Amino acid sequence: MMATARGARRLASDEAGAPHAKLRVLRRAGRFLLRGAPGECAARSRENGNAWGTAVQKAAGVHDSGELFEKDTFASGKGGSCQPELVRTLSDHSAEAIEWLSSFGIPLTALTQLGGASRKRCHRAPDNPDGTPLPIGFTIVRALENYIRTNLSDIVRIETNARLISLMHSKEDNAVVVQGITYATQTASGEGKIRKLQARAVILATGGFSNDHTANSLLQQYAPQLSSFPTTNGVWATGDGVKAARELGVELVDMDKVQLHPTGLLDPKDPSNRTKYLGPEALRGSGGVLLNKNGERFVNELDLRSVVSQAIIEQNNVYPGSGGSKFAYCVLNEAAAKLFGKNFLGFYWHRLGLFEKVEDVAGLAKLIGCPEENVTATLKEYKELSSKKLHACPLTNKNVFPCTLGTEGPYYVAFVTPSIHYTMGGCLISPSAEMQTIDNTGVTPVRRPIPGLFGAGEVTGGVHGGNRLGGNSLLECVVFGRIAGARAAAILQEGAAGLPLLGGGQAG
Repeated sequence: MMATARGARRLASDEAGAPHAKLRVLRRAGRFLLRGAPGECAARSRENGNAWGTAVQKAAGVHDSGELFEKDTFASGKGGSCQPELVRTLSDHSAEAIEWLSSFGIPLTALTQLGGASRKRCHRAPDNPDGTPLPIGFTIVRALENYIRTNLSDIVRIETNARLISLMHSKEDNAVVVQGITYATQTASGEGKIRKLQARAVILATGGFSNDHTANSLLQQYAPQLSSFPTTNGVWATGDGVKAARELGVELVDMDKVQLHPTGLLDPKDPSNRTKYLGPEALRGSGGVLLNKNGERFVNELDLRSVVSQAIIEQNNVYPGSGGSKFAYCVLNEAAAKLFGKNFLGFYWHRLGLFEKVEDVAGLAKLIGCPEENVTATLKEYKELSSKKLHACPLTNKNVFPCTLGTEGPYYVAFVTPSIHYTMGGCLISPSAEMQTIDNTGVTPVRRPIPGLFGAGEVTGGVHGGNRLGGNSLLECVVFGRIAGARAAAILQEGAAGLPLLGGGQAG
């Protein structure tokens, strides 16, 4: 998003605007970039944001705290660069982020406890009154874009099919100052055009590099061991913003920290397709279990994504015709399906063909291709654990059981494979969402912000460390997106007051 002092006369939005500010939002492939990952990723998400101390938590009797929130985030991010000040900012602003989204009529009244969380703190939308699911990601994207188009069309311009090429900049007193962007657009006829846009403030929300197979692939450079894995991201996730910021000397952190999501959904009709639909975290959060080719459980389904993904890989069960994708069977019974949402499950089952229904243990064993007695023994043991809920599972140490699951069918089964879902690394930001460089001119290196350059979402690094905690992604986008917008507004207000513009020029 670019903010330019071009004579507009009122606020562009609650956060990202100021008097005399004009905003331009660029989106790629026709999708509004609400979050770090492109809008389509947000649009397909059923999960929402983590937050503590909300009215929803209090009404549900959930006792949570900032200390627990931060502890869970650090535990998940172990092995990476979780910056304490960024995690604290995320935590401190989490409740107000949920309240802000709710102010647009977005219902966030249901709670889910995701893997790696010590409390129920992931806020999502409940099903509609008729039982059909509310696609919360799409609802958020649509609500915010409609608000912009309805209320701010005179000062906000949204351009589609636009691709960032570079950041225009100058050097003043040996410091880089952003002056705008160079970007490419494509017409309906396929004709491309290079454009330049002067701007006093630039907010990069261009997403990560989970599907970057370009000539200068960040994925190949920093995580080549994962480049052959499928991904839940579309063709737009090529790290354009990261590459442009790197050219200006922005510090990159945790670029080798690439998250595998354990439940990319294999399509039996097209198993070799490198882009997978994401099986929501709520599949396991609602009580689904994972079985291997022997009909046995092998992992705590609610453990960290990194742990569950690695456990599936270690089972070494390759799906035929997939090009090498290792997989497990995600099994839900009626109780788990009800918690997940039968209508939402129906979307994956009937519309996408990514689930199969079997009536009993015999059918489940046949689908897996293992002895029936194996599955029977596994589910009998799990029923004992999940019904009494008195002891942790001796095999996996699982101690949270969302529902009772045993030998009573029917069962709903998906083939799930670890898929590249999120890139934790990116451009280091400050708690003010400013992108940082390293100044080596002194005795010791010092981090300094690049005036006018901000980031939010998956383009940034330093928040999630080695492994992002489920539910923190959209929260990060809202928290740091709002901060970035407010900071950009402050820059524009300086220009509107007649103060010198960053990089020269005049407000007008």
